[in-house]
Amino acid sequence: MKQFSPLQRPNAWEGMESAKIHSRYIPGKKAITPGQAEAIANQRYPDGQMWMLSPPADELGIYYVWKRDVSELSQYIGYREIAIDQYSGDILKMYDSGSGSAGDVLLDWQWPLHSGYAFGWPGRILVLSSDLACPVLFVTGVIRWRQKCRARRAAEELDRHRTDR
Repeated sequence: MKQFSPLQRPNAWEGMESAKIHSRYIPGKKAITPGQAEAIANQRYPDGQMWMLSPPADELGIYYVWKRDVSELSQYIGYREIAIDQYSGDILKMYDSGSGSAGDVLLDWQWPLHSGYAFGWPGRILVLSSDLACPVLFVTGVIRWRQKCRARRAAEELDRHRTDR
């Protein structure tokens, strides 16, 4: 992917969580609660629904919030990742799907295209029909193989009858 277009996210499947984003540790200050982190994300970015909230792993960790179905971004790949400082509640970084380099956008489209989520019911029907093509090709291949075996046996039988005369 790097040859096509450099990625702006360190890992498109783990998102910003794998980036080196840290909270500013303030000795003696209590961290915000998960509910406060959710409220901060919803206040700043009200569109979409909360999908995931990951609490900080240690005193330098961040709250990682993921919202999906963000219709202002896209009907098909609308998600938003938000990194929040656990002490100050500041938004440290934010990533919108469909933004970034061409490589980031390509990776964002992988799931909607391969799951059939993209393009609604016509997209799902297209993915279903292409998925059913593999077993259909297998079954028709076995049928054709058996037909050829029978034809070969019939031809051998016919040759044997001709030579017997």
